[in-house]
Amino acid sequence: MPRENIFDSDAVERVDTGSQFAHPVIQGALPLAEKLIQENAIDPHMFADLYGRENVERDLKKVAEFEKKFSKDPAHKTAKVLEAIMLAGELHNWFGNNTEVIKSSRFDDIIGGTDLILELEEIMPRRFSQLSIAVDVTFSSLAQEKKFERIKEEIDRGKLATIKYFHSEKEHFRGERSNIPRVVIGIEYSRVIELAALWLRKENVALASHPVQRVILEEIALQLEVFGKYSEKIKKSRHLTPIFERDLAIIQDILKEKQKIQLGDYANDRVMNGIQTRLATF
Repeated sequence: MPRENIFDSDAVERVDTGSQFAHPVIQGALPLAEKLIQENAIDPHMFADLYGRENVERDLKKVAEFEKKFSKDPAHKTAKVLEAIMLAGELHNWFGNNTEVIKSSRFDDIIGGTDLILELEEIMPRRFSQLSIAVDVTFSSLAQEKKFERIKEEIDRGKLATIKYFHSEKEHFRGERSNIPRVVIGIEYSRVIELAALWLRKENVALASHPVQRVILEEIALQLEVFGKYSEKIKKSRHLTPIFERDLAIIQDILKEKQKIQLGDYANDRVMNGIQTRLATF
C-alpha cells in the first residue's frame, strides 16, 4: 500500500460525529479484520454437548437479531478493526509472553459485552485468570457511562462478568467462566486509523513498539486498581477484591516491561482521558 496521507480530517470528523461514513482505511481493513475475528472466535457449536444443541441455536438466533443493529454503525466497524489488531498484537508481544488474547464467541460479544478475553498466566504457582475486555473507540460520555454503570452494578451485586462460551487450550478447559473482571479499553478513531494503516502495510516493527500497547495496559491497570478499592468498601463484594488485586499484579508486571515505550501524544488520547475521568468519580 502506498504511503499516502491517510488522515482525511473530513472523513475522521464524519466518523466522530457518528454518521453513516467510515474512514477509507477502516473500510480497507474491515474485511481482513472480520476474517481474522471469524477464524479466531470461540464457536458456540463446540458446546452443544454441554448446553444442548437447542440452547446453543437459541443463543445464536438472539445474536443474529442484535447484530442487524450494529452492522452499519461506523463506530462498531472501527471497534472491530481495533479488536483484530489486538488479536494480531499477540504476535507483537503487546501483552507479554504469558498472556493470550482470545476472541470471544458472538454470544458473549453481542449479548455479554465481552469483545476480547485476556487469559493471564501466573508462573509460580502456575494458574490462570481471565479479563473481559470491552473495546471502545468513542469518546461519547453516554457510551462510556453505560459501560462503567454496568461494571459498577456487577460489583455492587457481588458478581462479576460471566463468559458462557469459554475455551482455553492452555488450561484445557471448555465451559462457563464466572466472576471475570470487566474492563473498558479504547483509543480515538484517528489512532485506530493510524494503527490500521500500519497493519495493512504489515509494518510489524512499528506495531511491536507502538505506544498503544502501553495505553491499553495503563487503562486496564487503573481500572483494576479502582474497582478493587471500590469492592473492598462493599461488604457483600469484598470477596471480589483479591480477584482484582491478583490480575492487577500481573498487569503491573507486564507494564514494567513496557516502560521504555513513550506515550507521546497518546497521553492526551480523549478515550483514555474519558476513562480516567469516569474512574475519578467511580
